[in-house]
Amino acid sequence: MRYWQNLIYKQGFFLVRLSALAGAMALVGGITESITENINFSLTGDATGGALATWSSAEAEAKRITVYLQVPGVSGSGVLMQRQTTRQGDTYTVITAYHVVSGIVVSAPLDAEGTQKPLEEAFVITPDQRSHRIATIRKLDGLDLAVVTFTTRNSPPYSTARITNPNQIRPNKVIYVAGFPKVKPGEKPRFQFSAGELLKREARANDDGYGISYGNKTTTGISGGSVLNYEGELIGIHGAAKPRLGRASSKYGLAIPINLFMRQDGKDQDGNLKWSIYSSHTPSILKIGEDMRIGRTLTSANSCFSLIMQSDGNLVLYENLISQSLWSSDSAGKGGQKVQFQRDGNLVLFNSMGNVLWKSDTHGQGASRLQVQNDGNVVIYRNDESAVWSTNTGSADRGCK
Repeated sequence: MRYWQNLIYKQGFFLVRLSALAGAMALVGGITESITENINFSLTGDATGGALATWSSAEAEAKRITVYLQVPGVSGSGVLMQRQTTRQGDTYTVITAYHVVSGIVVSAPLDAEGTQKPLEEAFVITPDQRSHRIATIRKLDGLDLAVVTFTTRNSPPYSTARITNPNQIRPNKVIYVAGFPKVKPGEKPRFQFSAGELLKREARANDDGYGISYGNKTTTGISGGSVLNYEGELIGIHGAAKPRLGRASSKYGLAIPINLFMRQDGKDQDGNLKWSIYSSHTPSILKIGEDMRIGRTLTSANSCFSLIMQSDGNLVLYENLISQSLWSSDSAGKGGQKVQFQRDGNLVLFNSMGNVLWKSDTHGQGASRLQVQNDGNVVIYRNDESAVWSTNTGSADRGCK
């Protein structure tokens, strides 16, 4: 595969432009691999090596978790979400856009959740190019999302997605979209991976759940594919594209935030989380002398609650499964830049001029750490474990174990 990589330094930013050229395609076990086309975005900080290394890592992750859906009359993409081992073999859960599988002839519902069995052949093609017949399909209420399953006995274990909360992703940050574009009859599917900027994250999703928009290049067939953050963590499921205002030839992509899926399908029958909403490296504690700059997140150990320093300058506590705000510093639009846990024990939110926008008023009281707890409360503790301050949002009835 031949491609050009032009790195241009300008005013402290590295403009990364990667243009894929038409050339020889490498066939791997029947699936054609391709590099992303027409990418143009900006990265701050030390670019070149770090940016391209992250690109490569995210692309590798996308290839491990993104699958091709071979459905009568159409094709689409999906994301491997979960593996369960039983006597029958390994059963995998795949999430995709519902409109990808809506044309499949199915049985009457098999259970109260609306699970149905396909009455015609439809397949999931995994990264090792093996074909697996879809066993069940279930649509999620109010969302253009469906959960499909397949079972395999002799396949190696497949990777599943690492999930994170899209609320912590700021506009203009780099995100990735991956999937399999539509091909003509007889052609082999090819993997497409594109980078672009997050354009907007809606506070309220539309009727089908679409609430994330981005500038990545997408085509027919990518529906149901993965939308990843800069670290290769899943933030949404791609499903649509719309023309940009005044630019009919240019489109922006739309995805359903993954936390809307988690809200409906994130727990097992005992009420426990099926998947961790956050990667294990996300801390739950802020210590004296540390700060939270825009984009930083603290997450409870059970992954149910997160405290985020948002790009609008607001410090917000969320219940992740339902994306509900439980508490905030009420500083949106005031230029907030960072929250500092000062040596005197005061938690203070500053703007870029150093002016105080909010504070906990805990100076001189022996505060030693701030913690996001599993019950939804954020508490500042002394060394003796007594509380100095809290958001007063703790509850045993939130249903998140």
